[in-house]
Amino acid sequence: MILDGYYGKINKKQKDAAEMILRNIYRLDAILADISDISKLETARLKFKFIRTNLTQDIRHLAEEMKSFTSEKKVEITTNISKLPTIEADPDRVIQILRNLVRNAILYSKPTGVKIEISARVEDKHIHFSVKDNGAGIAPEHIKRLFEPFFRADKTTAGEHDTGLGLGLTICKGIIEAQGGKLWVESELEKAPHSISPYH
Repeated sequence: MILDGYYGKINKKQKDAAEMILRNIYRLDAILADISDISKLETARLKFKFIRTNLTQDIRHLAEEMKSFTSEKKVEITTNISKLPTIEADPDRVIQILRNLVRNAILYSKPTGVKIEISARVEDKHIHFSVKDNGAGIAPEHIKRLFEPFFRADKTTAGEHDTGLGLGLTICKGIIEAQGGKLWVESELEKAPHSISPYH
């Protein structure tokens, strides 16, 4: 409300201070949400709301949503979605996973020339989702640890917008495995493309 001028005009110093407070609020909110999800996963209390759904539009909406997250980086986000069936799924949880994977691809990418593809296809009675990018890749010793709580392979490229504790991939893995799916990474250092795939 302050930033929107509800209480009157503010100067640049006040605006900068208010924006810093807001960023920290978002950071704390993200941390608390991650800690809550980890706790619920560990005690099998994480809730799912399964409905009959086709995820095609949800994925396309996500791609559009994440484009606003790339304002400081030149990132191209595309989708490659085959004809998907209507399935029993929790669309909010599926999109939570894909949002986290796309966000990571953006945060840990170089400043320009980044291409990210979100794909989904039917494969052997499952739906295979993947998030592919053309970044620098991940060292083999780091791939083994990516899904460990609090682990981050490279903290240098994310900058101030990295608001988490390194729990995102751990949460994604827990959500997917709780539904009988799998999550894995395919990447080679300095060799694009790289992909991370939830398989459900």
